[in-house]
Amino acid sequence: MEGISIRTDNRSNPRALTHRLFDYLSEAWVLINTAAREGLPLTFIEAAAHRCAILSECNPDGYASNFGYHVTAGNIVRGLEWLLADEKWWIAGERANMHVTHEHNSGTAIKRQLSIYDAALARSTGRSDTPRLNSAPVVE
Repeated sequence: MEGISIRTDNRSNPRALTHRLFDYLSEAWVLINTAAREGLPLTFIEAAAHRCAILSECNPDGYASNFGYHVTAGNIVRGLEWLLADEKWWIAGERANMHVTHEHNSGTAIKRQLSIYDAALARSTGRSDTPRLNSAPVVE
């Protein structure tokens, strides 16, 4: 594809690459995931937090189709061309960022965890009137 540059870093130190990950993501438009099978990879969430669209053959929880392009029949080039046309990557990246901001912040995570504990406590006691667990205020 003409006009698209792919930057790679061949450093042998994984720690140096990890430190630069957020720099790469903050400059990227699209995260291209080449794994054939995977659960919801942390890289999707990290990329979404940096407003990157997701281009992937695996589509856990509809992540690629909701926040980018779900590749079928191995045609990654078609997916990338589609995302780049009319700046669809930008719209997908913004939507991904809103999702991550809402779903993966510590306040939401703590509330969900407490509701799981409440349900487990109610099941273990066989009562629905067990006390509710409340969280302390969360500072983001």
